[in-house]
Amino acid sequence: MTNVGANMLRSVASCAFVLVLLMSVDGCGESPREGRLPQDRRESEYEFQRELLADGVVTASELEQAVLANMACLDRKGIRHSKPIYDESNAPPVWNYDVGPVPTEQIGPDGSPTEADKCYEEFQRDVDSAWVLQEQPSEAEMQEREREASLHTGGRDRGR
Repeated sequence: MTNVGANMLRSVASCAFVLVLLMSVDGCGESPREGRLPQDRRESEYEFQRELLADGVVTASELEQAVLANMACLDRKGIRHSKPIYDESNAPPVWNYDVGPVPTEQIGPDGSPTEADKCYEEFQRDVDSAWVLQEQPSEAEMQEREREASLHTGGRDRGR
């Protein structure tokens, strides 16, 4: 198999994995983008996130607030991190940042950075989860993307 063929197979496999992952996040129904988040996705045991989720919609600004609150928590605990960068090339857009190294005394017995995890859990986890659910493409959008990808791939294959 040529490198081009192998790369195409990897791309198709990656797309299929993402499709399956998106469908498994919350079933195959319509995207909450068109409505509001289900009640169970508006809840959080943490007051900060509960306030951001209360109206049933997570805005890009609210997601940013959650990320920045997480970064502030890491700062208070002395955990180094990179500057968060908003990456719109993903679907849905995400905030990317690196955490660490975590001070040795803050590493849990299983090797996980528990203090960093606690910051994420308290300030960002539930908002992240709701954002992904909310921005998940509808079944119709997924079918359209699949159709467009098929047309695009089919056109490339015929040219060879």
